[in-house]
Amino acid sequence: MMIETGLNALQEGDWDKAEQVFNAVLAQDPKQVDALHGLGMLWASQKQFVKACQYFKKAVTLAPNIAPFHNNYANALKAAGDYRAALTHYQQALKLKPNHANAMNNIGALLYKQGEIKEAISLLQRSIQINPEHANTHFNLALCYLQNDQLLDAVGHLQETLKLEPNHIQAAHNLGVALCTLKDYAQAKRWLTQACEQQDDVEAWYHLGLATAALNEHNQAIDYYLKALQWDPQHAATLHNIAISYLQTNDTENAKTFFAKAAECNPSDDTAKHMLMALSGETPRQGAPTQYVRALFNQYAPNYNEHMQSILQAKTPLLLRKAFTPLIDTLPKHCKILDLGCGTGLIAPLFNDISDTIIGVDAAENMLMLAKQQGGYSKLYHNDIVQFLQTTEEQFDIILLSDVLVYFGDCENLFQLCEKQLNSKGYIAFSIENSEVAPYQLDTTGRFQHHPGDFSKVLEQYFTIQAQQTVSLREQEGEEVMGSVFLCRYSK
Repeated sequence: MMIETGLNALQEGDWDKAEQVFNAVLAQDPKQVDALHGLGMLWASQKQFVKACQYFKKAVTLAPNIAPFHNNYANALKAAGDYRAALTHYQQALKLKPNHANAMNNIGALLYKQGEIKEAISLLQRSIQINPEHANTHFNLALCYLQNDQLLDAVGHLQETLKLEPNHIQAAHNLGVALCTLKDYAQAKRWLTQACEQQDDVEAWYHLGLATAALNEHNQAIDYYLKALQWDPQHAATLHNIAISYLQTNDTENAKTFFAKAAECNPSDDTAKHMLMALSGETPRQGAPTQYVRALFNQYAPNYNEHMQSILQAKTPLLLRKAFTPLIDTLPKHCKILDLGCGTGLIAPLFNDISDTIIGVDAAENMLMLAKQQGGYSKLYHNDIVQFLQTTEEQFDIILLSDVLVYFGDCENLFQLCEKQLNSKGYIAFSIENSEVAPYQLDTTGRFQHHPGDFSKVLEQYFTIQAQQTVSLREQEGEEVMGSVFLCRYSK
């Protein structure tokens, strides 16, 4: 009767009463295992795990065949940091009760912490088969799947966790981050908002900003990034991304400020350094860093086609195709085309009447994924275009660079590499954005503009210019962006 009174008090959170009752029982019988176990639960509830372990140890010593005693003792040992002893008692609980779902879950969680993911998944799956209504088991299994990059499996179990326990903060947080990775930004924003409403965590606020920016809601994204920076002013990823959002809202001064902070916090952030130079009026010779181009277009990929065609009214792919119209009858029957910086594959459909062998190369894997879905390419290579040209042994009849040279300053090395990969009488076609400053300048957009006259002088060292046209390449905020389209031929 007294034990039941103590357990009820413990369940109701009346710890003083529970302690008095259990101690009164032990005063009469120091070996009363339920009272010893009850005091272990009492101190574990108050996060005094070392003290809890003392009582649990006495209980399991006196009653070694009670599975819940071993399981609860193991929980306290794990919380106290003694993982090895915890695993021993979890395993003993499972040995005593082979279908002890909680023990399976707890062992799985411990194995996850120790990096034994495969074994953890197996146990957690068994636990869910026995008790599919246990939210924490679904959450632990989701963590294992996240560690294994099995995002869809993780999302399913995180959703199940939240179905069973709607206010599970960590599940909402992890689900939001996983959905960001899967580019389901609207749903990611929903769950990250829920996580941020229940806790202040720099990573949750950062990912909420990330999802919101991906939905082109940059002013709101800035608010979320600023929340993240309140908790960690040196959070490099937040500093980087808030600078991008400020840039998207045309707030160049704040963009400069935060790009500078991002570069200071993370000296390897080439993107921040590049944009800081662009916004400060500096022009480097080497062109945009590969890291910058890759990050830019991986983020840009989901909206790239719509943005280029509907908003920017981009004309370059079609202009390059038109340049070849007078030459169709003179091109080789089995023409081999290299599309450098192929992006999402806007070029391929326009040149399929000229060739059935089009090779695409791009540094951004997300762009290549869309190019593969669209089709039209014989092969696609994930590579920096300079590295590809330096290592490939293939020769081509046509090399295309559509809206690519805007990420190069000095183009001489690139032309030299292209010349080596062109067949005799082969063609190279590309676009540049025009600059009035010779030889080139880095614009505040992060793109390079080239002086057409100076550019032609460099170009003529390697190719014969067949055609050159000054045209509007696209629109930017209602203004035409003027550039030049070149068609050149191998001249040696």
